Amino acid sequence: MKRVLLLAVVALFVMMPSSSFARTPISDSDLSAVTAQEGVSIYWNNVTTSAFSFTASWGQSNISSVTGQPIANFAFDKGGFAGVDVMFGDTSINGLLTIDVGVNNSTTTAASGIPGGVELGLKNIAIKMGSIQAIVKNGAEKTLSVPTATMTLGTYYLTSVYATINGQVIICTH
Repeated sequence: MKRVLLLAVVALFVMMPSSSFARTPISDSDLSAVTAQEGVSIYWNNVTTSAFSFTASWGQSNISSVTGQPIANFAFDKGGFAGVDVMFGDTSINGLLTIDVGVNNSTTTAASGIPGGVELGLKNIAIKMGSIQAIVKNGAEKTLSVPTATMTLGTYYLTSVYATINGQVIICTH
């Protein structure tokens, strides 16, 4: 019974005209006139990074002679480090990024006159950073975290950093 059913299905496929599986053919000349018209939109809706910080320092742990002994009468024979503790506030990004792809390099983007290709549209991309603070220090060790061996030299503070980005990035062949 299974063989009869299998043979019936095979016979149906054999008897169907091959044109029923075909799609409408497109000539090369018709295909060469086709360019991309639509693309992808990426909405950045309150994409955030939480606050982060780092310490950068430079210096050396001791200043010594070639023999490894401290240099006599040298004011900083214990060495020292100078550096900065940097803290960034929360950062957020909002806006629209569009990606459009064109395949015909002989056509140009209407507004710019630049040959077609991949176009990244930046529409009111808003970047906001809460604050940036940097504390300049010197100390006896590289982490600049031992209170008794560290001295603060100054502080840098910047707040309410905003940027709005508009425009296009066009990638094309040359």
